[in-house]
Amino acid sequence: MCAAGGDAVTTYVALIRGFSVYDGDTLTNVTLDLGWSVWLATQEIRINGVDAPELADARQRPAAAAVRDWLARRLDPLRGAGLRVVSEARDHDKYGRVLGDVAGGTMLSLRSDLLAAGLVKPYAGGAKPPWTDDELAAILVAAAAGKP
Repeated sequence: MCAAGGDAVTTYVALIRGFSVYDGDTLTNVTLDLGWSVWLATQEIRINGVDAPELADARQRPAAAAVRDWLARRLDPLRGAGLRVVSEARDHDKYGRVLGDVAGGTMLSLRSDLLAAGLVKPYAGGAKPPWTDDELAAILVAAAAGKP
C-alpha cells in the first residue's frame, strides 16, 4: 500500500486472543497471536484516530464509564470470533500502547463504530481540546440509547 506522496505503508495484523476493556479507546491485558507460534502477552491497544473521555478525570468519569461499558458490550460477543488488531504504524504511543484499529466478526472497524455511535471524537494527534459539558452529556445519552 502507498500513502499520499508515494511513501510505502505497511499494514500489520495480529489476532487478539484475550483482552480487557480499560476505557473507551484502550484495551489492556491483550494477548496477540502473531502467527508461527509467536505470542505477545499483556499488550495494550490504543484505538487510533479517536479520543474518548478519561476515567481519571472526575468530570469526564461518568461518560468515560458509559463508553467503556458500551465497548465491553460490543466486544464481548466477539471473543473467539477472530478479533484482530490492524495497525499501519509499528510505533507505539507515548504510553507504550500499540496504535491500531480492531475488527472481527461482523465489525469492520471499532474506530468507525465508536465514531458513528457518537461516543468519541476524532483525534489526529497533538493537543486534545477539552471535553465540554455538552459533549459529555451527549455521550451519556448516546451510550444509553445506542446498541453495541
